Amino acid sequence: MDVLKETNSGNLGQKKAGKVRDIYEQGDKLILIATDRHSFFDRIIAHIPWKGQVLNQVSAWWFEQTKAIVSLHHPK
Repeated sequence: MDVLKETNSGNLGQKKAGKVRDIYEQGDKLILIATDRHSFFDRIIAHIPWKGQVLNQVSAWWFEQTKAIVSLHHPK
């Protein structure tokens, strides 16, 4: 089964790897890519298929539910 363990997109900017997300800096913008890494006490212990996709979908759902009470940045 395929899992997204890390990203390597040099054309997106300078990369910083977090516990779960890879972050690319583009001037005043950040690109966050959720991977399938699973960590425990700051160590990667497993890779769970579809974890990154599920994290993004849960976040999108909560952003939609709270848009009336929380100001969010939306790209133009």
